Amino acid sequence: MVIDCIQYRVANSRLFHFLKENSRNNLELQLIRFWARHPRARLSLYTIASALDTAKINLREAIRSLIEKGILQEQQDGNGLITYSLASDPQTQEYIEELTRLDWNEIRVLEKQLEGEAVLV
Repeated sequence: MVIDCIQYRVANSRLFHFLKENSRNNLELQLIRFWARHPRARLSLYTIASALDTAKINLREAIRSLIEKGILQEQQDGNGLITYSLASDPQTQEYIEELTRLDWNEIRVLEKQLEGEAVLV
């Protein structure tokens, strides 16, 4: 079991660094995980806020930050509706795909590592 944990940490160190660099708060991490579950979705701010059960005002800054980092992209249609989607950058796509392959326990361990808490084996 200890070997599995060590292999997990080594295998996901690139993902860990990606998440650490690109999610400076819990809401940004939630958004990245949200798009890992819906990688092809184009959603409005209202829809995202409803799905994450949070206020739109809380999301605006986090979404803007992820757009600036190149993780999300913003599109506006002819009617003025703004939608957000995962950026098509191959490296971002690779990290998102890696995140989707993690099971619930691996995600919890990764979150604890991001919070800086010690993970006991």
